[in-house]
Amino acid sequence: MEIRIILSSMILGQVWILLIQPDYILDFMGSVIDKTMRWPKIHHLLTCSTCMAGQISLWWYLIWAISVGPYSLITHFFVVVVTIWLTSFVNKIFKE
Repeated sequence: MEIRIILSSMILGQVWILLIQPDYILDFMGSVIDKTMRWPKIHHLLTCSTCMAGQISLWWYLIWAISVGPYSLITHFFVVVVTIWLTSFVNKIFKE
């Protein structure tokens, strides 16, 4: 299940950032985030695919582990780290 969380979080993070760009279906969200977010860290979190993927995996694994199986802090840590690392890696490959 962990690999599904990692890959799904990566995809959702990438798609979120794509959809809030101008001329896409959620382009109004990009404007809302730019106008309303006064805290730079939260603004960055909502507009960075790596940050978004990390947050999605952080919460998704926690909810999954609590509802389905035993929780492991070490596994949780590695799921989030691998998600962030892979998303960053994919961004560097495709954006350069």
